[in-house]
Amino acid sequence: MGPIPTTFYFFFFQAEDGIRDAQESRGLGDVYKRQEQIIALAREGQTDTTGLGDIDFNAVAATWDYPHAVLMFAKFHSDDPHFTPDAINMTVQAVEEIVKKFTVMKVKTIGSTIMLVTGIDDQRTRQEQVSGMIDAAIMIRACVFQEMNVDGLSYRIGVHCGPCFGAVIGGNGAVFDLFGDTVNTASRMCTTASAGSIQLSALAKSLVVPRLADIATRCPPVAVKGKGVMEVFSLSEDID
Repeated sequence: MGPIPTTFYFFFFQAEDGIRDAQESRGLGDVYKRQEQIIALAREGQTDTTGLGDIDFNAVAATWDYPHAVLMFAKFHSDDPHFTPDAINMTVQAVEEIVKKFTVMKVKTIGSTIMLVTGIDDQRTRQEQVSGMIDAAIMIRACVFQEMNVDGLSYRIGVHCGPCFGAVIGGNGAVFDLFGDTVNTASRMCTTASAGSIQLSALAKSLVVPRLADIATRCPPVAVKGKGVMEVFSLSEDID
């Protein structure tokens, strides 16, 4: 099946609250891993999802393969009483406005974590796609998170790239989502990042333009559940 039409994106890419486990470092990745298993069974025509949680993804309307996706997870949090759902929504909207300039789309929100993607429906080169996502991450940090007047704000951003697949799931109120190891790893890049940082996988770093590679600093390897120890890089805030 070919790329999902752009008009389809606008209908199915919508904010929605997801399920998070108690431990931040494993919650998003575990949710996506379970969803991936369920969708894989559905693609094979199976319907028994026993032991894979209470997410009912038996109704899979369509799937699409994306061999060159670039994923970003951006998480922000504060215990400030002024950090209300309305404030979260305004922050997400500000992020959406910024990423449009880089041909990046929001897939959904999970609490106050934003999942974004590029490289699944455009003709840019691989380097242009990954570099565009990193530029978007830098702008999100500088123009949204660092400008927020919220006490105790904590944020982190993670980026990874690779193959994944999309699926329209559910009957009434069907939604489009992305699944696969690339999605899980991008989530881990976010949850294992230091507060205030933009963390890239080694693969993502290897594909960016020189001006971005020059500001990427090698970090101590991180242990990523399901992946072992991974080489990661962090972007300097000085992009001059």
